[in-house]
Amino acid sequence: MCLDFVDKKMKACKVGWKVVYRLVDGSLYSQYSHVRPLEIGKWLDEKNYRYFMTVNDKAIFVAPLYEKSYPIGWHVLKHRQDAERYLEAMRDISLKGDAELVLVRVEVKEPLCSGSQHLPEWFSCQVTVSKFIKITKVYDKASTSSPKKKKLNG
Repeated sequence: MCLDFVDKKMKACKVGWKVVYRLVDGSLYSQYSHVRPLEIGKWLDEKNYRYFMTVNDKAIFVAPLYEKSYPIGWHVLKHRQDAERYLEAMRDISLKGDAELVLVRVEVKEPLCSGSQHLPEWFSCQVTVSKFIKITKVYDKASTSSPKKKKLNG
């Protein structure tokens, strides 16, 4: 996931959502970096989870619609519904058999910037990029959506 547009007026989220891999042994890994497992309940510094796409400490990619670079960091979806849509879309191209995609709730510390992703066209969401995240809850694939309440006749 990369930002298409950086919005300096957008308020950073304090709590958000990420889609991560869960291996058969239960360990969690970042979707785009398999450097080390993600620990639950501890502050995770993005610098310890970087991978080949990083350029330097100050910038990552040029946001296509913004035409400027933005800081490296954890990309956290601001809204759960967006994270659930992203999970479903990415499930089709996940590592079949070796891992499954799951949704995690995270706290955000030291936000670096906020913005939005609009590409591909069907997916638009608000994102906060932060220096640190803490995973506070892991949702099984069966429990990502809130159960619908049934109306009782009687």
